[in-house]
Amino acid sequence: MITNITQGPITGSRIVELSSLAGNRTNIDVLWNIDMSGIPFFAKGFSKDGFTKATEQALNRLTQAVG
Repeated sequence: MITNITQGPITGSRIVELSSLAGNRTNIDVLWNIDMSGIPFFAKGFSKDGFTKATEQALNRLTQAVG
């Protein structure tokens, strides 16, 4: 699944790829390709942390929902 972010100070895309594994399991890969040129330098670290935490929380919710 590809999501494009086209408006706002952060633009880019997110790719979520599901791969079947042995034992009726699934691997989820998430790739962010973002341009943060609209974000001031001092805030870029906070923005990256926000993306990381939001992605981890979403993956944890998926794991709990399926498990």
